[in-house]
Amino acid sequence: MIARGVLLVLLFLLSWILYLDRAAISTAKDLVAKDLSLSNDAMGVVFGSFALAYALGQIPAGWFADRFGPRWTLTIVVSAWSLFTSLTGLASGFTSMLVVRFLFGAAEAGAFPASARAFYTWLPPALHGRANGIIFSGSRLGAALSFPILSGLLDTSGWRGAFFLLGIPGLVWAIVWFS
Repeated sequence: MIARGVLLVLLFLLSWILYLDRAAISTAKDLVAKDLSLSNDAMGVVFGSFALAYALGQIPAGWFADRFGPRWTLTIVVSAWSLFTSLTGLASGFTSMLVVRFLFGAAEAGAFPASARAFYTWLPPALHGRANGIIFSGSRLGAALSFPILSGLLDTSGWRGAFFLLGIPGLVWAIVWFS
């Protein structure tokens, strides 16, 4: 029973980290746009690049999770999106920001399909609904608390430092998940 509890706690934290990293660009929008001389239209394209990659990546990510299992899949996608979160802070202009945010979206696309695979693989069917409720409550809590957390992080570290720091929780999560 402890293994099930650990699984649910880890996937709850995963969904929280996912939304924290996802909300960061919106919170930092004005700082990023000013520093990189990006218009609202350019920032809209950057935001859209994430959504496009996220949508396009869902089905391949599900296939990958079915083929290689949730342990490997989540380790890879969380490590990748954490890397791209940190690399966001190194963007030097529109093109680099567009590419990094597209790759971030592609990596994040694997989180929920692989989480669903983890439920299917390691939980009895009677717990699937509750497990989904737990993971989605983590995403909603992440969405609710992200903006105050990110505002404080932006105030203390600047937007580049904030993105670098935001990559750390996901990397720690991936290490714990894989071990």
